[in-house]
Amino acid sequence: MGNTHLDNIAPHRIDSSRRMFKDEEKKPKKNILKIDAFVIKFQRFVKEEKFRKENVDKFDTLTLRETQVLKHVVGGDSNPKISTQLNISRSTVEQHRKNINRKLEIENMADVFRYALAFNLVD
Repeated sequence: MGNTHLDNIAPHRIDSSRRMFKDEEKKPKKNILKIDAFVIKFQRFVKEEKFRKENVDKFDTLTLRETQVLKHVVGGDSNPKISTQLNISRSTVEQHRKNINRKLEIENMADVFRYALAFNLVD
């Protein structure tokens, strides 16, 4: 997938703009700090959206039950707790987790959270 204009909000332009927004003591004005926070959030949104678009086909291979298990995993629930809440055996939960890892090519918990954020699995 190619770069879009939004993929590269030029950090050097932001840095040069900061010089214009300093007070007499060379401290950033409050408005530039708000702009910085907005730009960071916007860049994170762009990355998440790009990730979502690149991985939607993988995510769509999950069954409803696998998606439910994934939501519980993201929520920090243990396998025994998930099995109780979904009324399935612990080994079934473990199998669902294996399937999720295989289908989404999950290597670590950071990958799990990237999917959770991109596909709105967190409340």
